[in-house]
Amino acid sequence: MVRNYKKQIKSSGYWFDNQNAFILSTRKIAGLPQKRERLFMVATEKKFFSCNPFVGLNASPNRKTNLDILNLEDSIDEAYFLSEHNRYGKWLLSEGNKLKAGQLLQLRKYVLRTQKENECPTLTANMGLGGHNVPFLIHGDRLRRMTESECLKMQGFPNDFEFPELPMSAKYRMIGNAVSPLVTEPLARHIAEEFFKQRKFNLGESG
Repeated sequence: MVRNYKKQIKSSGYWFDNQNAFILSTRKIAGLPQKRERLFMVATEKKFFSCNPFVGLNASPNRKTNLDILNLEDSIDEAYFLSEHNRYGKWLLSEGNKLKAGQLLQLRKYVLRTQKENECPTLTANMGLGGHNVPFLIHGDRLRRMTESECLKMQGFPNDFEFPELPMSAKYRMIGNAVSPLVTEPLARHIAEEFFKQRKFNLGESG
């Protein structure tokens, strides 16, 4: 994909090459359990930059576990629990009871995907389409899906983040479409710092 865009980007007056397209992972950059990798492409306008220094990010984050994010202590609304009448209910509950506390499982296209301890599958916009796209866990002796609040935390949003009044399905869809702020924030800060450093150099300013 990079090859297809590189020529057009460069011809538009930007510094850009293969190394300026890089994959950032929420696990490596933010220490989150979610297995989420996304491609970032950073081009720098030749008017302001003498080169393109952006080749990724290095980080040594504090690792979070599923139990740091999931709420297994408080009562959860009944809407999040899988009905005992669901045709997959008994099977998923049986498989979930084999797992450790906080370990997740997911049913995707009739295939059960049991996650490793302290790992969360990639949260996608399909979570807002119903079915069994939201990861499940055992809460007490019952099976429930992750709440919107837990999904937000698994994406790296702050604890005080609040949605406006929206249907549950819309919230799940937006969470799945989001980019982790714990990944984009350090990248944006790096870009801003480099921009002002290059700008001072180009203007001949001191300091």
